[in-house]
Amino acid sequence: KMSSRRQSSRFVRFGLGVNKSKRTVERQRERACANTRYLDFSPLLDDRKFSDVTVASSDGTEFFLHKCILSMRCPALLSIEGPLAFDQEMVSFFLKCCYSDEFVQELSRKSPKEMEPMFIPLLTIASKYSPQLTNFLIKILPNFLTPTYIFPLLFDTLSSSLPEKEKEELVDIMIAFVKSTRVEPQESETAKLAAFPSILHRLLVNKEKETKAENTRWMVPDFHRSLKTLFKTGSFSDVTLDVDGTRIPVHKVILSHQWTFFFESILLKSIHNSGSEKEVIITKPEMPTESFQHLLAYFYGRKVSADIPFTHAHWILSAADYYGLLFCPTTVPLVKAAEKIVSAKLAPNRALEALRLAIATNAVELENRAIESLERNFSPLELAQMMAKEMKAKK
Repeated sequence: KMSSRRQSSRFVRFGLGVNKSKRTVERQRERACANTRYLDFSPLLDDRKFSDVTVASSDGTEFFLHKCILSMRCPALLSIEGPLAFDQEMVSFFLKCCYSDEFVQELSRKSPKEMEPMFIPLLTIASKYSPQLTNFLIKILPNFLTPTYIFPLLFDTLSSSLPEKEKEELVDIMIAFVKSTRVEPQESETAKLAAFPSILHRLLVNKEKETKAENTRWMVPDFHRSLKTLFKTGSFSDVTLDVDGTRIPVHKVILSHQWTFFFESILLKSIHNSGSEKEVIITKPEMPTESFQHLLAYFYGRKVSADIPFTHAHWILSAADYYGLLFCPTTVPLVKAAEKIVSAKLAPNRALEALRLAIATNAVELENRAIESLERNFSPLELAQMMAKEMKAKK
């Protein structure tokens, strides 16, 4: 059996050509796919370009934010009046948590020394504006507890302005840690504990009588689910796409971050040509409206599945270059899934078309499958006649 390189050489003679940098392309795609489990909108934080709401810290520093992102992660900030009762550094840190799943996940990997000065202030601001982040912080607290850190954190918690419910959860976790590790307070810490007789009593009772509270309401922060809802409802949309008469409300700030190529090369040009900031017409030959809607949904959190309809998968590959899908982190997995679906359902009479499509999109699997189909079902003479017919039709 001939190798793919030798197989491909036959089609080069007929003018199809084969991209020689497939390995480079595959590596670029793999890099584009990396770190896409958590969405990160932090580059948009304090970006004035599409900002439609501001929040100020206690020292008067303003942060330029976006209603559509806050509606997903921290809707309470949309209704506040006046500055937050926290300094610039803490407000900035909290907003990064609102804008980035990855930043939140990194909190669980920080050392106790890094978390000690920020944990209670961050939990305090989160308890006022973000129940989801509050639950997350409480859940990861055991990651930072050490014999050296435990009692200072306990005293900070007891003297903080945290709501009683969150304060009790933290105290339960810390008391359980003290008992399980048998940490002894220092003399100065023992004196401080005397001011909290109920806590001191709980530390002295038998270990068997103390049970650790389970935080059943915790949930990992996830932008994907919120983005789906935002796309479905169209809330806070600032531009509407008109695709063959179907109006689709979208968000400039989301598309500028998630689908930069489309935003810069197509949407902004369409806005300029139409003279309208609110509604633009998107035109592309042979672009099924339903397929375009499905594609948009992937930039709003839809996960790649193996049951993409064949027509949709074929269109994704056909439009991959035009819409800049080949190296976009959100759609690289989608393009690869579409390639597998088209390869699996490849008919002999579509093999030549599929080969051209594979070469244009550097789809290695589809190219090999198309070459095998052509060699198995057609003689060299038949193949030459097919290509000549196709070239004549194009002229």
